[in-house]
Amino acid sequence: MKKIFSAGMFVLIYLAVYYVFQYTYIIVATTYYYVSDTKLQNLEVMDWLNDKLPSAIVFAAAISFLVYAWIVKASKKKDIFDYCKFNPISLPKTTALILAGLSLVSLNALVVVGISMLLPEAYEAHVENMMGLTSSGGLWMIFSVGLAAPFIEEVMFRGLITNELDKVMSYKWVLFIQALLFGLYHMNVAQGIYTFILAIFMGLTLHWTNSIWAPMIIHIVNNLSSALMSEYIDASSDIVNIGFGIWIGLSLLFILPFTLKYLYKTRSEWTSEEY
Repeated sequence: MKKIFSAGMFVLIYLAVYYVFQYTYIIVATTYYYVSDTKLQNLEVMDWLNDKLPSAIVFAAAISFLVYAWIVKASKKKDIFDYCKFNPISLPKTTALILAGLSLVSLNALVVVGISMLLPEAYEAHVENMMGLTSSGGLWMIFSVGLAAPFIEEVMFRGLITNELDKVMSYKWVLFIQALLFGLYHMNVAQGIYTFILAIFMGLTLHWTNSIWAPMIIHIVNNLSSALMSEYIDASSDIVNIGFGIWIGLSLLFILPFTLKYLYKTRSEWTSEEY
């Protein structure tokens, strides 16, 4: 029981750290610009806040990583890169993971279509959330959503939280709970559903490769491709929609099953952290 309580406390701390720094940045930035820029009073507050989200993500990711590194060093007496399993992986596996990440974009798209039919209100909330997150546009948005967010989220969920849970339960339960927490963490029904599914796949690849680089590659490819498409691809184009439809079929029927089968067959031995 003591071990379970300790693991639970660390999980809550890891979740709180990133949230605290992200919202602290937004509060401080809002206060500063509200005082220094009188034009802000005539703007839509939510539009202005959405424009600051990429900076908040990058700031929170950088500071949170330093805090996580300090926590791991102080409490586990280990380097965060070793503790979170930043173990090298081969080029063939890296290629398979990139293809898996691209294929999971297709799965996400199908899940969202299903949600739009079954839960239209949740779908509308999801669309508004995504539009707000990507409304600032540009390379800074792509960097924050496509690189900074996946990096710190993988350190948090497939690194720190997975290690804590792995000490007190079987990996089947670890796989489920880390995915559930990842879905709830996004605080949006539609996004929570497909990120839960995505986290199952990322948790499996972590277990099969014994390296956090596996889920991190999938996560970065998934987010980065979505960010690039929202910035540079015309979603109203018939040619684009036809091409994406063909890719969905190929990726889900052939590419994703093949890459997952390859990663499973070439799996490494999983190493658990000890108290």
